[in-house]
Amino acid sequence: MVARFRGLFDPDEKVSSEGLHKGLRAIIWDGMCTQAMGALCGGAFLVAFALDLGASNFHIGFLAAIPFLAQLLQLPAVYLVEKVRARRFICVTFSGVSRLFGSSSPPSRSSSLPTTVWVCTC
Repeated sequence: MVARFRGLFDPDEKVSSEGLHKGLRAIIWDGMCTQAMGALCGGAFLVAFALDLGASNFHIGFLAAIPFLAQLLQLPAVYLVEKVRARRFICVTFSGVSRLFGSSSPPSRSSSLPTTVWVCTC
């Protein structure tokens, strides 16, 4: 599967000055949007939303622990990148998969733990 898209995701041998500046502007915008999303979808807003859904102390603690538990996925990711040697392909593939999970419809309002987990994954 990787060999099929190898040419599409290969890094450029030489980047022009214009391409470099365009990439730097894109990274700055990406960073700003990521920080805005993190501020608006996490922390106090996420806790307030979870409490509105009726989450208990356990659920709030679980939401707070998810980012640290997700860091455990970095270990197999390093192995995958070293094995496949196609970072761009891996990034695009797993970003697409995460969007599929985030676009799924939320569970019913009666079950607070799955709802809060769904909200956190979006």
